[in-house]
Amino acid sequence: MLILGLNAYNADASAAVLTGGELTAAVEEERFTRIKHSAGFPYQSVKFCVESSNYQALDLSHVAICRNPKAHFWEKVMFTLLNRPNPAGVLDRLKANAKVLSLQDELQQSLNILSTGFKPKLHKVEHHKAHIASAFYASPYEESAVFSVDGFGDFVSAMWGTGIGNKLHIDGAVKFPHSLGILYTAITQYLGLTKFGDEYKTMALAAYADANKLDFFRKLVTTHDNRIGFQIDLKYFTHHKNVNSMQWLEGEPIVDNLYSQNLISALGHPARHYEDNMSEFHYEVAASLQRRLEEVVFDMLNKLHKKTGLKKLTMAGGVALNCTMNSKILEQTPFEELYIQPAAWDGGTSLGSALYVWHDILDNPRVQPMEHAYWGPSYDRNQISEVLDTYVEKINESGKSITEISDVNELCKITAKHISEGAIIGWFQGRTEFGPRALGNRSIIADPRRSDMREILNERIKLRETFRPFAPSILEEYVSEYFDTDGPAPYMLINANVRPDKRDILPAVVHIDGTSRIQTVSQDSNPRYWNLINEFKNITGVPIILNTSFNENEPIVCTPTEALECFLRTNMDVLILGDFVIK
Repeated sequence: MLILGLNAYNADASAAVLTGGELTAAVEEERFTRIKHSAGFPYQSVKFCVESSNYQALDLSHVAICRNPKAHFWEKVMFTLLNRPNPAGVLDRLKANAKVLSLQDELQQSLNILSTGFKPKLHKVEHHKAHIASAFYASPYEESAVFSVDGFGDFVSAMWGTGIGNKLHIDGAVKFPHSLGILYTAITQYLGLTKFGDEYKTMALAAYADANKLDFFRKLVTTHDNRIGFQIDLKYFTHHKNVNSMQWLEGEPIVDNLYSQNLISALGHPARHYEDNMSEFHYEVAASLQRRLEEVVFDMLNKLHKKTGLKKLTMAGGVALNCTMNSKILEQTPFEELYIQPAAWDGGTSLGSALYVWHDILDNPRVQPMEHAYWGPSYDRNQISEVLDTYVEKINESGKSITEISDVNELCKITAKHISEGAIIGWFQGRTEFGPRALGNRSIIADPRRSDMREILNERIKLRETFRPFAPSILEEYVSEYFDTDGPAPYMLINANVRPDKRDILPAVVHIDGTSRIQTVSQDSNPRYWNLINEFKNITGVPIILNTSFNENEPIVCTPTEALECFLRTNMDVLILGDFVIK
């Protein structure tokens, strides 16, 4: 049985395919369109995922999309009648919902199907149920508390309950217009970080100051005394009045300013423009926002634990990408285990929708849990060689040459030596990662021991804000020697404190607060990347390399051509493209 999951007409459009219940492919559309957070319908992702299943497109039995226009319908109607939002915005929402009601044309176009007999059953899965399913059913847990929190979807911004076996049990939700995701985005915009998806930059800023504006943020968002939930003071926001403030129909998502003049007046400073310098005030706002987010989420999770009595927690939604918050959950709540899958953002709802149909609707048993993030396109030796043949002249003109090293151990030894000598490496291997992080298959890697490496990367390649930290990839066997944790963290979704005696060894990957957003690497999940780091350890004694995404102000590279283009237009020293070394 073939089930296709979709995140469509939303940010981070994506597709995922289950074959007999097992995940076989998943990818975000941005990897093909080269537009960050690409919205609209994921035509190319659908084509890739179905072709990767080794089935024919006509074998597709079920299609699941993470949107249900009928969910909370009367609450939407009442909100519209009482609040009289912008009519143009209401019309845009109706158009988007209409597209979800029938996806037949889009599917046939994606799969190049002309047959009138192609009519897979369409399932419309509520947005946060898809989020929750993506976490619980991908986890190794037989039962857990489940929790999802983001901007909003299907009139909901947070949802919780329990997962037991092959069924989800939803106990409650926070409804529009109250949203922690909207709160975080609005303050991010106020800080001059206005691109869609810039919230992670605010999280990085928060480490540079104390939360001296916390009193204001505690008034801005409040929790309930005796039940799970929160509410925001709407006079500081505009999203509930300007419902066309977000555009998801195609291309790059567009989000208008979500904060009102009241917020500017209350904070006593004008909104920052991107070109303006950051000041202590901006750092304090970011720190206070981050602290209040954590307080509210921890309050909800403590109440959820009390309600369920369960020791394990699975979590999803865009807010679940907040590494600083995630790293404190097991300290600040009674939960003992936490699982977040690598595509916790909206891109992961394609996976969640498919898993929801497999389990909750079709009543099938649990399948193998997700053990890695490598579900996108890959390219074999012949495909890479063909691309290199077309670039020979360009490569020669740049003063570089091509060598093929078919012995993996030798390839890793040579690459590790280059890293230890200060080279910046483009590392392109295997299948593309699913989710926002580069996890060792589409990565730029470097020596974490160099105190100047952060500045070098920013000046030569990444061209990004200097306050943003770089992350370490560490062999999982050594994590407790360098960080205050001993558990696996394969998806860069938690921060860990660097042990004080190790901070001077790793200056390029230690943030200003002494933490690192770690990726633990296992020999089972990514043997080639593990081998590379192990060879670096053999040379330097340090089982860690710096890992950042293989891109330059664009989506992470997907194809060999994109990797070569990025390599040739930046100042990387070496490109490892499969078994080929270009230097």
